[in-house]
Amino acid sequence: MTSPRLPLAFLITASAFALTGCSPEAAVPSAPPSAEAEPLFASDEEALAAAEAAFEEYLVEAFAVFGADAGSPDRLEAVATGQVLETDLARADRYSTEGLRQAGKPEVLETQLQQYIPGANNDEVVTYSCLDGTSIELVDATGASLSDPNRAATITVENTFEAGESGGLLLSRSEIWAEGETCEF
Repeated sequence: MTSPRLPLAFLITASAFALTGCSPEAAVPSAPPSAEAEPLFASDEEALAAAEAAFEEYLVEAFAVFGADAGSPDRLEAVATGQVLETDLARADRYSTEGLRQAGKPEVLETQLQQYIPGANNDEVVTYSCLDGTSIELVDATGASLSDPNRAATITVENTFEAGESGGLLLSRSEIWAEGETCEF
């Protein structure tokens, strides 16, 4: 004797297959075509000029935080992001705790474009900047220099800038490229 439930279960399953095979699928609207984002800069020259201005602005803000004024570290968020912001916030905390500050004024001797990478979501500009290695020094609370008196005359850094939400460039990565008597790109 067969169970009356078996034919009912079979009927429900068969009906489900039949209905899905015959029913039209719900129309899924297609996404509108994505507009290609316009590059932030029309040329390498524009990208370099913007990166130079962004680096100068970064140096002004960073020196305000690390210098004699010891400004609020939050102001770095307007000029830096990523690794640079993280490192600078930690440095600001350390300088405050240990009574350290930077003296002098950072001086950029020369900047050269390494590459400009326009992106759909985030343009990136990479530069080399040569700094006067003797233009600033680290001092303690008494004003005594903690900098190496034999430090390199120049320091070349590779800087990476990313487009910020406002459309300006933010310094996201900065690494020493070379140290020596002259700028090396």
